[in-house]
Amino acid sequence: MHMSDLHLEPTGTIDGPTLIDPATRPAAGPALDIERPVGARLRYVPGPQTSLTKRVRPRERRAVILGLEGVLVDTREASTLSWLVALHDGGHDVSIDLLRHLSGVAAAELLRIVAGVSADSAEGREMIRQQERIFRTWYLPRILPYVGARRLLQRMKADGLRLIVLSSGTSEMAPGLVRASGVADLLDDVVAADGEPRDAALAEIVASVIARCECSREGVVFLGDSPYDVATGERGGIDVVALRCGGWTDTTLQGAVAVYEDHIHLLTQYPNSPFSGAGSAVPHLRLARVQ
Repeated sequence: MHMSDLHLEPTGTIDGPTLIDPATRPAAGPALDIERPVGARLRYVPGPQTSLTKRVRPRERRAVILGLEGVLVDTREASTLSWLVALHDGGHDVSIDLLRHLSGVAAAELLRIVAGVSADSAEGREMIRQQERIFRTWYLPRILPYVGARRLLQRMKADGLRLIVLSSGTSEMAPGLVRASGVADLLDDVVAADGEPRDAALAEIVASVIARCECSREGVVFLGDSPYDVATGERGGIDVVALRCGGWTDTTLQGAVAVYEDHIHLLTQYPNSPFSGAGSAVPHLRLARVQ
């Protein structure tokens, strides 16, 4: 199948993206948005939704930055459980609910919050190494990609968008997760934070895209799944589109230009999404720290 064959028109079976603009969002009511517990996770059950954001979108997008953990592969529970064991082995008993809430936070910040330990200390370095060993040994072989993620990225590539992945982990862990994602052949670059703040890595990517593509910040979009992704993108001065597959509600994802239930939802609404109107071919980017 040729990538051009993957263009999908809205089917009308899934509602459009939810707006996060408080000025345009209707008040909650019996027929509107509600939260219901599904299994162990609080899921968002959408009510009537509008199909377009109210913000003016640029005519051309040049690149999409995607979070590796949480957008391309589902690492939420695996990361939570590996941190739970590593912290327990280090003498810190932490609530699993708190660790789930901190899914997506950088390791250094997580240690500071839950254990009051510096990542630069001997104790902190050992707990980070232990968490990575547990994750790589017990969970990495079982990590699965999200349903629809590959089809979504194929659509983006067919529109001429550059796909750059940002990992919050290390350069040693990222290659295994990229392989598990099943989309390695579609990616232009992979950047690992390697213990640095994700803000710094995102700033490097955005600066390189702007310089090489000769575009503005409006030409770059960040696709994330958590309020931490939204905050990172906002601080970087670029639009953020959020997915609810991370278990977060619209209230916690405020700041995103649009929110979709999952990859399939975004794919069916793609022509009316903030990713539409892709630009022409751009120079090849080479930002990768991870091969």
